[in-house]
Amino acid sequence: MDWNNLWSLNAEVDLPAEEKSFTVALDNASFISFAWYVVGNPYDMNNWNMDNFKVLLDNTEVTQTAATGGSVSVTPPAVTNTVTNEPIAPQVVISGLANSTALVTVGVGFATENVAGIQNAGLNLLLTGTSFAGATVTITHNLGFIPDWVKYQIGSGALVNVPANDTWTDTTLNLSIDAGKGPNDLKIIFPKSNDQPLPVSLSSFSAVLTADMYVKIAWTAESEVNHAGYNVLRASVKNLNNAIYVNSGLISDGTTLGTQVSYNFTDIDTESNTVYYYWLESVSLEGASEFFGPLSVTVGDGTTGPTTPDIPVFTALLNAYPNPFNPNTNLRYSLKEAGSVRMDIYNAKGQLVRSMNASHATPGYFSMTWDGRDASGKQVGSGVYMYRMTSGQYTAAKKMILAK
Repeated sequence: MDWNNLWSLNAEVDLPAEEKSFTVALDNASFISFAWYVVGNPYDMNNWNMDNFKVLLDNTEVTQTAATGGSVSVTPPAVTNTVTNEPIAPQVVISGLANSTALVTVGVGFATENVAGIQNAGLNLLLTGTSFAGATVTITHNLGFIPDWVKYQIGSGALVNVPANDTWTDTTLNLSIDAGKGPNDLKIIFPKSNDQPLPVSLSSFSAVLTADMYVKIAWTAESEVNHAGYNVLRASVKNLNNAIYVNSGLISDGTTLGTQVSYNFTDIDTESNTVYYYWLESVSLEGASEFFGPLSVTVGDGTTGPTTPDIPVFTALLNAYPNPFNPNTNLRYSLKEAGSVRMDIYNAKGQLVRSMNASHATPGYFSMTWDGRDASGKQVGSGVYMYRMTSGQYTAAKKMILAK
């Protein structure tokens, strides 16, 4: 701290005083430092102290309360509803905390600008001090309307859209936080008013299995405001934290029909006998995200029943994926009945490079992985290769490209 550059917020604070507050205009400053000192007599510097020192943004408040038995109730001081210009004092009740005696801090504000890239954000809360994974948060928001949406964010993770449910009222609502989250801050964001829609409104969002055992994701947007594009995410468990992006670039080219815009994406990187969960990420021009889903689809005869219509199983050689590939590819096929399968791989000269065999006790969808090596284990060169499937009386062949 440079003591020579300090300037006084006030001439002098008259003591004793229980509470003093000052407003500081930061202008373009990136940070600000505070210092204080005691002047005059008969004040004794050795016996002088200060506690509960808070630095807050305008129209925000913060309160700290200790939990008991994994539950805590926190009521911060009121802030101003910038829509109605009236005070609003939300209450936060949390149950199911893993740390049963955690010291929980709740900050509350009512936005004058966007929050996390959401231009129509209003009431927002920041919960810190412990992990909120698996906890239930009940908020008495007193907004006077039932929110159409509420978003929450764990740490710096994805901003998740939580649709309204029948338990929400114009004064209260509850959120169940996913288990497995880390000990990060929890941010909760409400709309500014009941006529503040999300930047993107979907009229449909579906995922269906195709005859080639791929998954086709389709969605239709009713409105797109301040919007950059979409991403499709997939996981083998129902947890967004485990999901990976399956599209290579932002999806922004849709088909316009009237006021609607329709999109679709086909996920060809799927494996047999697997249940997949899909999410759709909508990305704003500022880079903020909201998520829709998940939808579940079963490829083959997974243990969880599919949410899409059953597709009849035929004996067939399916497209290899990826193709072109380097160094591995999956040679996919289906069997109408139980049986054995032989997969022969030939180079462009028609020479046999590798043979692989498998036996299946049930019908279904299967695959063999080729690692780009010949029968002796030597890596083969780039080029076009033919793979031929033989099972009983069925024989079929397809091409694939090894690109290095």
